[in-house]
Amino acid sequence: MKRRWRNASVRFELDQSRDLLRQQRAFREAGEDSETTKMRSSDAIKL
Repeated sequence: MKRRWRNASVRFELDQSRDLLRQQRAFREAGEDSETTKMRSSDAIKL
């Protein structure tokens, strides 16, 4: 059970990292400040 929880935790962190990278790219392409990107809430991610 611990392994499954760990895998879910790692997937969650990877999803958040990908989201941040996508947001930063979108802000850069739009000419906006990429420092204003925000992480998704954990409620938005379904494991």
